[in-house]
Amino acid sequence: MNKFDSIIKQSHEIKDFKNFDIDSEWDQFMHILEKENNDFVVPKATTTIRPIFKFFGSLAAVMIVVLVFLIALRPEPKTRESVTVTDEQAIIKLIDGTVITAKNGSNVDYPLSFNGEKERKVILDGNASFDVTRSILPFRVYFGELMVDVIGTSFSLEEDGSSYVFNIFKGVVKVTHAESNKGITLSKGDKYTFQNGEFANLNEVKVEVEEKEDIVVVKSPKVTQMTKVQVEEKKEVKSSVYKLDSVLKNFFKKLHNDKIKLDKKFKYNKDQTVKIDLNQPLQDVLISLKSQGVIDFYKGDCDDCYIIKAPEKIEK
Repeated sequence: MNKFDSIIKQSHEIKDFKNFDIDSEWDQFMHILEKENNDFVVPKATTTIRPIFKFFGSLAAVMIVVLVFLIALRPEPKTRESVTVTDEQAIIKLIDGTVITAKNGSNVDYPLSFNGEKERKVILDGNASFDVTRSILPFRVYFGELMVDVIGTSFSLEEDGSSYVFNIFKGVVKVTHAESNKGITLSKGDKYTFQNGEFANLNEVKVEVEEKEDIVVVKSPKVTQMTKVQVEEKKEVKSSVYKLDSVLKNFFKKLHNDKIKLDKKFKYNKDQTVKIDLNQPLQDVLISLKSQGVIDFYKGDCDDCYIIKAPEKIEK
């Protein structure tokens, strides 16, 4: 024991003095702090909210990925429709109000919407009539090798073998040959055909009778003006003998296809002959054939349309 310690022990003023170890006291203090930190409990809300956020975050990510795939795989919206007519006729109404009446066997490709389009484009393969609604958007029909531009009108388009027939009921249309760029403007009452690169007015086509052949010959669509003398000579043609089959297929089909139809049940003898003047008006020709007992007929849908049927059997 050193001198300083003996002096302290002998002093009565500091008799209760105790040695104070700073290092041990500091260690005890740190121990208490450490214990308090370990005893601190985190609130339950903290431990539960964090997993919920993680769950919804993952779910949102999955939904975004699925949405991206659905958008990528979604099919393009359908903008056109193609219809092949299997019944006697089909009526197609376009979104602008235009009505297309297509006949059996025809195929019509038409637009379902005109958004972003420069024209109202219809592709026709076969026979159809059109009642077109007026619009600032041009209406165009692609008909074989021809293009028909319409302002707003009513007309029919027909295929007859290698030729195309146009019948205008009202309004104005322009028909253009795509390859040669030849065109013709048609108006109400016009009925034209296009064959071998040429347009011809069917209203001016005449029927010539060849006495030596039992057929009806239609003049070439390349029509020329007839002189007054020629017209008088045609009027002098009298009744001649033809096969009924030739009259039905040539005279009616080629000159009056829009007005004469055959009843589905109509059957006839192809070798049956008739005596008739084919320069008569259509109704007179029908009456003449009916009087010979080879056909009968009744009114069709329009004023001058007729349906040919088999004659009624006369009971003996």
